[in-house]
Amino acid sequence: MKKTLSIIALACAAILPMAAKEKLNVLYVGGMPDFETTMMATPDQAAVEKSAKMRSADFTKFLKQRFTKVTSIDASQYSPEMSANYDVTVMDGKPTPLREEIREYDENHRLVKYALPAYLPEDFDDAMVTIGEISRAMGSNVGSKNDWYCLCLNNYAHSTNFDHPIFKGPFKVDVKTEKRPTPSGAKEYAAITGDQLPDEIDMWMVTPERYGEPGSKNV
Repeated sequence: MKKTLSIIALACAAILPMAAKEKLNVLYVGGMPDFETTMMATPDQAAVEKSAKMRSADFTKFLKQRFTKVTSIDASQYSPEMSANYDVTVMDGKPTPLREEIREYDENHRLVKYALPAYLPEDFDDAMVTIGEISRAMGSNVGSKNDWYCLCLNNYAHSTNFDHPIFKGPFKVDVKTEKRPTPSGAKEYAAITGDQLPDEIDMWMVTPERYGEPGSKNV
């Protein structure tokens, strides 16, 4: 892993307490709406753009309350070299890919080569926090192991490495876990990858259910 690259699937900034602002220069890259569009055949583009603008405004306000300098841009304006000018980039939108998706088929029309679009150069080593679905897109070609599980977890996170430095400081996280049924979506995906998950696993409630109906996708 590169020396400073940290790509995190959870919107972990929400755990920061209100206190004196941290002396950090933050770049926020927006563009994602507050609702899922992956499974939509034809998303309402006007609704997507409206939601993305509101989400970006909310994130920018939130970050400015906690950090001394915050710059907010749309993902269409982002290029990887920009991150070198900031202490951390918060990625919440998909920029223009450096390399498009690769799909190659043999003479029997079987898929023999597949690669996700590349959004970062392989030598990228600047600090980055990614939000939800963006984690896999941004990190796949630079060695990140974050995948789609975050889209199946709803309010709870599992298989989390609590020894990671992000849970130790500068803001220590008080993590409490409980045994809960393994999400069916996670089991289905694990079957595709050849993994096995138990019927129950330790989970951490990241977003309390009071912020949405039980089972709603708040993470």
